[in-house]
Amino acid sequence: MSNPRDYTVGWICALKTEYVAARLFLDEAHDAPEHVSVGDNNVYTLGRMGGHNVVIAVLPDGEYGLSSAARVASDMQHSFPNVRIGLMVGIGGGAPTPKHDIRLGDVVVSTTKNGNSCVLQYDFGKKIQGQKFQLTGSLNQPPALLRAAMDAVSDAIGGVASMQQEGQHREIFRWLSPIDPFTRQSDFLRRRQKGTGEWFLETPQFKEWLKGKEKTLFCPGIPGAGKTMIASIVSDNLKAVRDQDAARNVRTGVAFIYCIYNEREQQSLDDILASILVQLVLGRPVIPESIQRFYKSHRKGEKPRLSLDEISKEITSIIKCYSRIFIVIDALDECRDNDIRKSLLSKVFELQTVSDIRLMVTFRPGAISEALIKTRIEIRAQNEDLEIYLRNQMSKLPDIVTENYELQNKIKDRISYLARGMFLLAQLYINSLADKLTENAIDTALKNMRAGEKGLDEAYDAAVKRIESQLPGFRELGERVLLWIVFARRPLTTEELRHALAVKSGTSSLDTRSLYTAKDIVSSCAVPRQKQNPFFDYAARNWAFHAREVQGSILELALKFLESDSKSSAASQISSIGKQPVCGIHLAAYFDLKEIMKKLAEKKNLDIQDGEGRTPLSYAAETENIEMVKLLLKNGAQINVEDNAGRRPLSEAIERRSTAIVRCLLSLGAGLEYVYYHTPLSKAIEGGDDAIVELLLANGARPEVEDRRGWKPLSQAIEVGNAATVKHLLAAKIEVNYDYNIARLETRGGFRVQVIRWRNALPNKSDGAGSKPLMMAIEAENETIVEDLLVIGVEVNYTFGTNVSTISIDSI
Repeated sequence: MSNPRDYTVGWICALKTEYVAARLFLDEAHDAPEHVSVGDNNVYTLGRMGGHNVVIAVLPDGEYGLSSAARVASDMQHSFPNVRIGLMVGIGGGAPTPKHDIRLGDVVVSTTKNGNSCVLQYDFGKKIQGQKFQLTGSLNQPPALLRAAMDAVSDAIGGVASMQQEGQHREIFRWLSPIDPFTRQSDFLRRRQKGTGEWFLETPQFKEWLKGKEKTLFCPGIPGAGKTMIASIVSDNLKAVRDQDAARNVRTGVAFIYCIYNEREQQSLDDILASILVQLVLGRPVIPESIQRFYKSHRKGEKPRLSLDEISKEITSIIKCYSRIFIVIDALDECRDNDIRKSLLSKVFELQTVSDIRLMVTFRPGAISEALIKTRIEIRAQNEDLEIYLRNQMSKLPDIVTENYELQNKIKDRISYLARGMFLLAQLYINSLADKLTENAIDTALKNMRAGEKGLDEAYDAAVKRIESQLPGFRELGERVLLWIVFARRPLTTEELRHALAVKSGTSSLDTRSLYTAKDIVSSCAVPRQKQNPFFDYAARNWAFHAREVQGSILELALKFLESDSKSSAASQISSIGKQPVCGIHLAAYFDLKEIMKKLAEKKNLDIQDGEGRTPLSYAAETENIEMVKLLLKNGAQINVEDNAGRRPLSEAIERRSTAIVRCLLSLGAGLEYVYYHTPLSKAIEGGDDAIVELLLANGARPEVEDRRGWKPLSQAIEVGNAATVKHLLAAKIEVNYDYNIARLETRGGFRVQVIRWRNALPNKSDGAGSKPLMMAIEAENETIVEDLLVIGVEVNYTFGTNVSTISIDSI
């Protein structure tokens, strides 16, 4: 069976003959989907076309027109949530005209025009006397992203060129942020009961926020009130607003974030802001060149991730492309810590001062200071929504309920009263009635139900007791299922959970005869790819996070695992750590397993290098783990070991801009000499980190030493435009007059400077790259640095061979 999440292109046919032809275009046929949404009546053909997984559907036999096409497209989108491009491909009835001589084999791409969409009913419209025939039957216009890209698409063959880039774009977005809000959004919208949540969209506060009269909308709600569902409904509504604005040539951006407690390790401030950046980039026709350059550096191994400053700059740049932007942040209280919450809000508030950004935040009461809250809507489960939800759940209860309308009303009234604004409590209570087979049993259960948070605690206790009351085999299975669900760092798929439950301690391979059926797993607790071992991916990516929390109790088991080179290598391949061969001691350093590292240090070589030449100390520096750095050095790790690219642990720390690690390594004897092409000082200057530059200078870094490319530190600082670093270097009384390559100067000119006061410097010296600081500053049009150099007495009259005789102060 095929996973619906693997398909990104949807193809809809109006006629059966078109459907037959479409299937012949597939390079590879796939099995039927393993599941589709409830109420989806489409029949799908799945397969691969080139590098894309495609899902094909056809309108029901005998049906045609806009409503049928829209219904098929809507069902497809719910069942295949990752479909990004929808195509309606067919014979193009009505397209050939005397003006457009279309023949068999031609490819025609439909575009939007005069307010009509790309898909229209050519023989449906109105004719007014004296006017042209007006088409009135057309589907909604496609998303703004596709319409904006149409000019570029028209230069290629029907959009093939842009689709070929989709794979690379997806990789760029994954590199920018690990957060995937789209899957969670689709999941909640699928579970939404039709008609629920409309009350929120009709509130005066929401409408005022939508109009822009209020910039920030705070939405507190008690646990289980349905805050995430409301957030998903609002996000979906905002996407519709965005598409309507696009039809009026108004650029509206939408971004949404779902904070999840179990995934808090993946939701740092950098990750959250990067996810917002990704969503805003998706709303533009092309990825900005600056981000593409960053990604190319990453592919070369030069840039693991964007820094917080770089992400902020990219967001500040891209918001200028929009008339207004909506940002929805759900469950802010589930962020990793209070500092992240404060920093995230501060960053968005800062952006609101320079652009029209509307922020909506949901959270538990008390998570945000009341002093910040101006406009609020308290989220509670509305009686109307509870009524809709409970009515739709009646069909899932025993026959004694489905056949007794009066009993149904009793259940709905009792649970609605007790829920008191908590959707979660209503869900738990309705589920608790699934095994009540008589009216008396249901009456007793209803009488024992409690309201509010006390009722929530009792409902959870009752769920556990139901598990404990089962036969021993089901009881043990149910308890293990709950443990995996509670402690997993992300939701497990059914297949992953089946394989997780089949793992036996002390065995080296999985016995497929130990696999439970999905039905038995559900029965055990009454709650809801690696091809040969689907659980392997989760285990390889997350074992260390679990092990870190219980290192003492599993010490021997963890040591046995990490001492096996083959097992460590397999785990590192899945989690993309290092280059083979990677050893267990590298993983222990990377994942901060201190207690385990102490044992490994007794018998392992602490300077062992992986396939990239990296040592455990290098990984500890990369992850900015100062305690692990100290532990390794205390146990004898060498501080200046170079990897295959000539980098040392100090280089890793400088690249990560980790001042604390740099300070630690310097205090313990890290060398300041050449590392490959760079000195540590030149590396810090190139990275633009003034604090680390100052730290290196204070610890003896020589400010006049050229790197192996012939660049002096001052030249580098001027090149990157860092005035603060220039001041540090000038304060060290370095020489500042170097020979300059006139070819650079000829590309610049025409700006004037004003002289300010500065002192300290010794003029007149050349560096190996032939670059005079004053000329570089002029080239970069950096007035601050030019002013500093002029005031300290730098030479202003230079002779450059036969092409240019003299550059004087009057020409600057």
